Amino acid sequence: MRYSNFLTPILLLVLSVALFFGFVKKQYAKTGELKGEIVVYEDALRKAELLNAKRDALEKKRSEIGLANVSELLSGNDKLEVEGFGVRARFRGHDVVFLMLIILLFAVTVFLGYEHDTRSEKRIESIIAAQERLVEEVSALTFVMTLSPDERTKLNIAMPDSLRKKLKPVD
Repeated sequence: MRYSNFLTPILLLVLSVALFFGFVKKQYAKTGELKGEIVVYEDALRKAELLNAKRDALEKKRSEIGLANVSELLSGNDKLEVEGFGVRARFRGHDVVFLMLIILLFAVTVFLGYEHDTRSEKRIESIIAAQERLVEEVSALTFVMTLSPDERTKLNIAMPDSLRKKLKPVD
């Protein structure tokens, strides 16, 4: 009996310590997850503060642009100078749009011309091949037509049904 009096409290103490650490371990894991989330939120907050600072700087720059500067920008007085192949050209702001449009139209015209040439070349090749076949067929037909009926019979050349139907006398 002595051991049971001594053993029961120790077992209860060990059980309570195990339950305590089991509960604390789960809570500690949750605390670790929360700390990770805090780091993510702090990073997002820091980025938001940087974004706000940048937005404020841009707002300040925008407010510094005077009406004279805005009217100058809108007037199209800004110039673009291009130099190449010994040629120097100057364009104003609104001219650049038209220049880009002309370049685009030229590129489209070149592309469509190339496509047209490629397709035309293929069509011409197929027409030439068909004409060559037709010339061969006409030559063969001319040869057969120049033969007399006796020669055709010797060569065992039968009249096609389609031609026989066309030549059949109508009663």
